[in-house]
Amino acid sequence: MPKESAERIEAAIHAAEARTRAELVAVVAAESDDYAYVALALAALLGLAAPFPFSLGLIEAGAPVVHAAALGVAVLVMAFGRVDAVRRAVVPKSLMRRRAARHARAQFYEQRVRMTRDRAGVLLFVSVFEHHVEIIADEAAAAAVPEAVWREAVDAFVQALRANGPEAGFHAAIAILEEALAEHLPGDANDKDELPNRLIIL
Repeated sequence: MPKESAERIEAAIHAAEARTRAELVAVVAAESDDYAYVALALAALLGLAAPFPFSLGLIEAGAPVVHAAALGVAVLVMAFGRVDAVRRAVVPKSLMRRRAARHARAQFYEQRVRMTRDRAGVLLFVSVFEHHVEIIADEAAAAAVPEAVWREAVDAFVQALRANGPEAGFHAAIAILEEALAEHLPGDANDKDELPNRLIIL
């Protein structure tokens, strides 16, 4: 993500936190898994299947050719399996959702979102490869803001992300959460900035 985009997201977080005691943390991950094991499994399966035309007599060839065909298919599948478009096509969507969701929850703890004084931390997370968005709120923030607002923020995040990329997604979600958090968890003179406002890029 360009430096200017990251700085604009940081400015939006800073402005939002000036109105609330909640702490916002923005994390963008290029991907939540490399899914190499999926390509490996597919390569093994297709490599094992490659000799079948020879076994059925549909193609006449000696053992070296059969072995070379099996190896060649496996190598090609592994090579193409590194291409993002191919990975998205072959990796099950449910697996991508699970990996991205697990990554988001790991970041909730690694970025100390759960360690704020008022338990009012909020993680805004996007995993770009999986096109996965999550907003995870700590106890006080989750209890203070109606569930419908969290859903609205996620929906806005996803729509803006799809239309204009991660920066637009963060801005859309922050704008909604700023108003809700300012209303339900207003700031006061004793507020301290406990977590970094910068965009965390993984």
